[in-house]
Amino acid sequence: MPIIGKESLSQTRKLLDELQKHMRALKSYNLPVDTWDTLLIHLIKEKLDSTTKKLWLSEVEKNHKNDRSSLPSMDEFIDFLSQRCVLLEALETTRASDIKIDYSNKFKFGNKNTTSTRSFVTNTQNDGQHNAQTQNSHFSCPVCSEKHLIYYCNKFREMSVDNKRKEIEKLKLCWNCLKFGHNVQSCVASGCRKC
Repeated sequence: MPIIGKESLSQTRKLLDELQKHMRALKSYNLPVDTWDTLLIHLIKEKLDSTTKKLWLSEVEKNHKNDRSSLPSMDEFIDFLSQRCVLLEALETTRASDIKIDYSNKFKFGNKNTTSTRSFVTNTQNDGQHNAQTQNSHFSCPVCSEKHLIYYCNKFREMSVDNKRKEIEKLKLCWNCLKFGHNVQSCVASGCRKC
């Protein structure tokens, strides 16, 4: 697995997918990978970009502050990386929506002169500085209206598969990423976050 030089959704997602793939492969050989969490987390942590690494260490400090003898599990690490990918995706989506492209063309018909005008306008808020908490506040769950994405919603997670399908159809969400504004055929998000 390559080292991630700077904050990147695609590289972080690839690292997470590779980690999960390798974990499944090791488990399929009936190896005791559950006892390797500390070692594996340390090895993978060294592959992360500096910002993500600092956030992970802060997360460990926050969750294990009262009990220094407990160490983070691989499940916690994978959940952290998954949430990090969601945040990076949200940041990327927000940055992309800040870019507006306006094309207005006049075409030549017969002897008329042609003029063509194209403009590319960008608008970044806070001089390009994006705050994770501010970004998360842009997203409210369509199921419970809390400040999280739908796949972190306990109410949605507790629904049966049939009820989840009905809810997705009712809310007109993408079947792949569970977000508004497009369908699964035009979705650019990676595949399933579980398998």
